[in-house]
Amino acid sequence: MRGLIWLTLLFAVAAGFAVLATFNHGQVVMLVPPYRVDVSLNLFVLAMLALFVALYVIIRVLRNIYKMPERVAAYRNRQRSRRANIALRDAVANLFAGRYTRAEKAAREAAEQDDNRGVAAIIGARAAHRMREFARRDAWLDEAQGSLRRVQVDPAMIAGWRRGLLDLDGETVDAIAARLQSAYGMRIAVEGPLAKRSVTGLVRVTGDASRDVPRLAKLIGAEWRQSGGDWILRASDGVY
Repeated sequence: MRGLIWLTLLFAVAAGFAVLATFNHGQVVMLVPPYRVDVSLNLFVLAMLALFVALYVIIRVLRNIYKMPERVAAYRNRQRSRRANIALRDAVANLFAGRYTRAEKAAREAAEQDDNRGVAAIIGARAAHRMREFARRDAWLDEAQGSLRRVQVDPAMIAGWRRGLLDLDGETVDAIAARLQSAYGMRIAVEGPLAKRSVTGLVRVTGDASRDVPRLAKLIGAEWRQSGGDWILRASDGVY
């Protein structure tokens, strides 16, 4: 609709100029001794308009050529940002789907964009942690700490993994006990059906079994007791 209105106005202006040109008998005389050039006023006005349009087009072309490197760089940055954002979404999706290798790979691609680096580092650290690749996890955490300071996020929240965060995702109590047993160097036994119960969540551990084992037992609804140097967990009455 807007284009039709502009086209109508253009035809109206052209018709108006045509009518005026019909009644305009003026001339423009240009003297360049020993020459004299007589040009009708209508032709002179048209020539000036054509010259203005030609100069405008030439200036625009030269300006676009001058700014071409800047535009190419901006286009490449937009494409790089778009790919990084897509990679970040893929990293999140793969992390929650349990595809940790793909999640870490996508996080590495997303980290190429400065704005995504902190979040991508957290995702990469989480994926590496789940794959038991602790060296890579620590490298991701170092990168996350440096990046997240720039967006005013407390790095201490991320470094908590390194200080001892037990990340549980559907693991059985028996498997959790085995992990704690290797960490504390003491036997942790699980009795009855409690051994096959799955647990999901995050549990912060201090490295002190006398504090961590009772806390874990409380979180999973279990009873605990010590026998010599061993810890024994069993389901509370009525909890299976």
